[in-house]
Amino acid sequence: MILRKDDDTFILAEFPGREVEDDGLSDLAWRLVTAWAKREFHVTNCELRETETGKKYFKHHGDVFFNVSHTEGCVAIAIRKGGEIGIDVEAVKNISEKVQERFYGENEKRRIRASDDPGREATRIWTRKEAYAKCTGEGLNRRTLAMDTAGDQFEVFSGKAVNGFGRAAFVFETYEIDQFIVTACHAR
Repeated sequence: MILRKDDDTFILAEFPGREVEDDGLSDLAWRLVTAWAKREFHVTNCELRETETGKKYFKHHGDVFFNVSHTEGCVAIAIRKGGEIGIDVEAVKNISEKVQERFYGENEKRRIRASDDPGREATRIWTRKEAYAKCTGEGLNRRTLAMDTAGDQFEVFSGKAVNGFGRAAFVFETYEIDQFIVTACHAR
């Protein structure tokens, strides 16, 4: 299912079924990335390299970025020309109060408490944290887990100049498909 397709961004979710093992989901994700990168962004050589933090990229197409995620029953991919992108997919689940207390900001916890479906809202927030961490290549760590992602976009202060002001703005796109939540994150 194509979730977004335009000149610079492509987001897709596939539902192979719950019987597909984790390795099969990973294989499917990489097959989808290479097929759609060739089709939509004219990537001719899909040879991969990894950053120091393990984020994969196309060796010969430095302007095309991608990310993958999968959970039992769903694979999501995001491809973007001209800027990093991260994606996460999760099945809706209840996230314990202990995890919320440790890893969710005050605004995020307020949104969960105010929600008609706290499990769905907590999962939506978690996918934002993961998508952001994957977009930046940092992975989940104290800093990325501590970020309050309650709005549709947010700014991150960094020691280096980003956009000339020491800030980078990130945007979330969230899609809800049955029991799955898919969130993509990219710099604005």
